[in-house]
Amino acid sequence: MVFFGIRSYRDNVAGGTITFGRAFKVGILITLLSCGIFVITWEFVYHRFLPNFLDQYSNYMVEKMRAQGATQEELNQMIQENEQFKEWYKNPFFRYAMTMLEPFPVGLLITLISALILRRRQRKRDGESNNAETFTRDRVIIRVVSWIGFFLGRDDPRIHTNSHKIRRVNWNLKKR
Repeated sequence: MVFFGIRSYRDNVAGGTITFGRAFKVGILITLLSCGIFVITWEFVYHRFLPNFLDQYSNYMVEKMRAQGATQEELNQMIQENEQFKEWYKNPFFRYAMTMLEPFPVGLLITLISALILRRRQRKRDGESNNAETFTRDRVIIRVVSWIGFFLGRDDPRIHTNSHKIRRVNWNLKKR
């Protein structure tokens, strides 16, 4: 849902381009909205269908420890921790926060990955290369193409290299 939401925002609202920051904001808002819906759904299910969920879960944990051969002291400690958690869980804000923390880390991870994959910067027009990353990438591409031409024994008239500078000249491959 996050990936498709960011992609839809990029393609339909942002004109086909989106930065990592904007994509992250859109993704985290989608994640928070879905987490909020999850909290509301859990509250409904908890109060309507599972009012004694914590008692059953606590009993299950104690029985599991007993089956694994835990001592009576360890069982008492587990029972005490479960009783403390039940008291905390009666507070609605604690319950909302705990419920929100279940899906949020997964949503955050998916948001980061989606923002990295879907980011698309606006293309610069010819002659507008003030971005250091673009300039470095262009220099590397030109150098690699020059080396390939050197190793193949061909001089490429589109590339001119000097010892102190590299520049791109007429990358248009159409026949003249």
